[in-house]
Amino acid sequence: MLLRRTFIYMPAQIMGPLAQFLAAAIWTYFLAPEAFGTYVLVWAIQELALLLVLSWWSAYALRYITSHNDDILRFDGVEIAIQLAATILQTLFVALALLVVFHELPGMNLLAATLAFTLTRNLTWHFADRSRASSAILAYTILNSCGSVLGLAFGIVAVLLFAPTPEIVLWSYALAQALGLVLAWSFIRTSTLRPRLDLSLVRGAFAYGAPLMIGNALAWVAMHGLRFVVEHEQGLAGVGLISVGWWLGMRATTFTGQLATTAGFTLAVEKVREAGQRAALPQLASNGALLLAALIPTVAGVIMLNAPLVDALVSEPYRAITRDILPLAIATGAVRIFRIHATDQCFLLFNRPKLDIIFAGAEAVLVLLACYIGLHLDGGRGAVMGCLIANAIVTLASFVTVNRIFGYYLRPLDVLRVIVAVAAMMLVLHILPPAHSRVELVGHILAGAITFALAIAAGFPRICGLAIQRLLSLRPSPSSP
Repeated sequence: MLLRRTFIYMPAQIMGPLAQFLAAAIWTYFLAPEAFGTYVLVWAIQELALLLVLSWWSAYALRYITSHNDDILRFDGVEIAIQLAATILQTLFVALALLVVFHELPGMNLLAATLAFTLTRNLTWHFADRSRASSAILAYTILNSCGSVLGLAFGIVAVLLFAPTPEIVLWSYALAQALGLVLAWSFIRTSTLRPRLDLSLVRGAFAYGAPLMIGNALAWVAMHGLRFVVEHEQGLAGVGLISVGWWLGMRATTFTGQLATTAGFTLAVEKVREAGQRAALPQLASNGALLLAALIPTVAGVIMLNAPLVDALVSEPYRAITRDILPLAIATGAVRIFRIHATDQCFLLFNRPKLDIIFAGAEAVLVLLACYIGLHLDGGRGAVMGCLIANAIVTLASFVTVNRIFGYYLRPLDVLRVIVAVAAMMLVLHILPPAHSRVELVGHILAGAITFALAIAAGFPRICGLAIQRLLSLRPSPSSP
């Protein structure tokens, strides 16, 4: 079941995050460091608007929308009312945030572009989550892919035709996200009704989602605090320079984490609903093994191929600092994604959101403190090293907590098999001569991927056999049109 669900969700999990990963490199060829710094800070503002205004409702929809199948019209009426209120609140928040971040009133073009980008992206995010919970696969795929893929394409064309500015890039993404909403709307299982304020439903949703909202906002501090610390100390150009490696590392690990876990959480929810908390633990152990099998080789591969990878992806002004921080950034991302999608997910699954807030708060404080100290000790590299140390401490504490409270565990043999497969991959990459061109780099990546895949197949023969059967079953038969 886990493999089948993973394959179904795979197109959405590949196209959108891959486009975001490539965007981090591609925009270095068009945007100067100061413009790139503006662009990434707007992304941070958009994410915070989502977390503070809408995430509580999205979390409730993701977890409980299937419980409203018998009264979906009631749910949809409240949905419309909340989205209208969220639009007003996000508009006010964005205007204030731009004033605070840039220390002056933003130009009308930047303000309008940020608003359009924020509102369309957050609507897309919410309805993608809702589609995922309702198993509306096509809608989920469109929403999760259209904005990132077409936004990148529209943006490249726009900066070539007009000007390489952050405003042009933001407008391009806003247009693509709006188009995705239009294309997906007929496939979203929702009704168009007049707004309805059902206080009992809103109170229940907020009671569930508010602790998660607070936890996610604190997690935002840990994710983006580096950029704001650097902006305070070194300005927008400093943010632009350090953000490339940080973004590549975060996007790569987020991509692999989503690819491995999108289906797994839904299955764990079904286990809890059908047989109680203990029944979900084996599923969570399988989810954790799959997550490690995605994250560890990603980190190891990037570390082994760091220099040629950066030279192939990033423009010259950004290369030196990106080489310094990318290995640390991707290790930080992997540690963080494991905690978010493995250990901390127990807090959501077993209805203990206050624990999520505690760990998110600890992460935020430690990251800001360690980042600030590291920046003054060793510049950008030290700042990212501080983030890595802080995340490692919090992740270890989270694992110990969920193990003692809920009985969460990983199967040691599964972890050992993954480590052996990664070691085999690293040995092959070490033996190969250095890659001096993009073609050679692709060859190295393929060699490492094939080695890891063969080693994993040897370590997990039954699971890999099932995966192959699932892939073959997805192929159309010869008689199919």
